[in-house]
Amino acid sequence: MTKVIQYLLSSFLLCLIISSCAPTRHLQPKEVLLVKNKVENLKKYNEDPLKDIIKQDPNRKLVGFWRFHLQMWNLGYNYQDKRIGFWLMNSIGEKPVILDTFLVRKSKEQMQEYLFQEGYFKAQVTDSIAYLPKNSFIKKKAKVYYTPQLGEPYIIKKVNTFIQDPTIQYLEGQIKDNTVLKVGTRYQYSLLEEERKRLTALMQKNGYYDFNKSYIRFVVDTTQGDYEVALSLKIQKPEKGTPHAKYKLGKTLVYPNYDLLKSYYPDTISNGKLKFVYDDKMYINQKMLKQSIFLDHENFSTDHIEQTYRKLTGLNVY
Repeated sequence: MTKVIQYLLSSFLLCLIISSCAPTRHLQPKEVLLVKNKVENLKKYNEDPLKDIIKQDPNRKLVGFWRFHLQMWNLGYNYQDKRIGFWLMNSIGEKPVILDTFLVRKSKEQMQEYLFQEGYFKAQVTDSIAYLPKNSFIKKKAKVYYTPQLGEPYIIKKVNTFIQDPTIQYLEGQIKDNTVLKVGTRYQYSLLEEERKRLTALMQKNGYYDFNKSYIRFVVDTTQGDYEVALSLKIQKPEKGTPHAKYKLGKTLVYPNYDLLKSYYPDTISNGKLKFVYDDKMYINQKMLKQSIFLDHENFSTDHIEQTYRKLTGLNVY
């Protein structure tokens, strides 16, 4: 029995060795196997984000050189009308990654767009394809090279703030003081998004419940000087031109024993702005709950909601 197992293993390994010699053996006449992507000409800039943009990745390797999964697919292809072949191709195997020049072009274009958003407004990306083997008439493998020419990044020269709604002018200090848009730093679109997020949180914290990112607009002016930008931050009014609404808190309903399957709770107790709604009896101390709920203030604030979540979670009763 041991000799039979050794024979089967030896035969299996022999098949692997044979199949490994020709990873392109099952390609169609005009198909080319993608074996490598490389981003060149980058010294100080991190290439990982650019690599992540590439639309096609070569077949996986084990221990740095062995395309095991592709070999299993090729081995299964020889027996695809049998159960073992189907299993090898679909459970372990990995189909050959065929070079798609359309995806190469899209990868190049998106790299250039990404660099633009990173402040390299004049960046250019070129691509080239090396077909292998070099000395053969029939080329069945390909390496793709992406070469970015970054140029100089654009630097933030100044930031101007315009608030259209006079009712929120009192927040101008907080809007400016904690900005992530610092003069002298490289322009990045992600910083604009971070600033939108910060300002939205600031407004909601101060009672403007329905304020959202759509009210914040940026104008980027690149005519200020060589590789410099001036940013204009505009906080707009709602579409109807009315001031932003500042919300106040009314009653807050608290369901200490809330059950998704119930729709009727007959008993209530009011305690200031809090109204406890329950069925039969409260199983949690009302005073302890009241001390954990910060929604009895006059104005709405997301800070109070977050404080309440944290405090209630810390009780370890829900």
